[in-house]
Amino acid sequence: MQTKLQFSDEISDRDILSQCKTFRDALRLSREKSGKSEKVIAIELDERGHKIDQSTLSLSLSDHPSQKKNFPTEAIDDFISLTTDIPRRYLALKGGCALVRLKSDVELENEKLRIALSEKDRELSVITNFMKSIKGA
Repeated sequence: MQTKLQFSDEISDRDILSQCKTFRDALRLSREKSGKSEKVIAIELDERGHKIDQSTLSLSLSDHPSQKKNFPTEAIDDFISLTTDIPRRYLALKGGCALVRLKSDVELENEKLRIALSEKDRELSVITNFMKSIKGA
């Protein structure tokens, strides 16, 4: 069974929806909650191969209509990994979904083995109890 993800940034889904009306708002909130400056994020994005300087990042996140610049789509995944999961959560929540961590093949196999082992333990317990009842009779 899949479980809901636990997020370390301690902002609730309700807070995200109330504070973010657009994806750009979610990007801005993610930057704020990360505690990193735009300069640091721009440097880290540049190190990952994105041609983004601090002024470009600032314009991309700006809420002022005369200075809006689209956030480079190829940099969104790296931006999220450098800041927080808020933009990803925002998109899921706006679509009426919740995020869950998918289990790996190893985790699924372990879960099947645990179930099989518990069934074998139960069978062994039934046999043991039967044998004890025969001995006592």
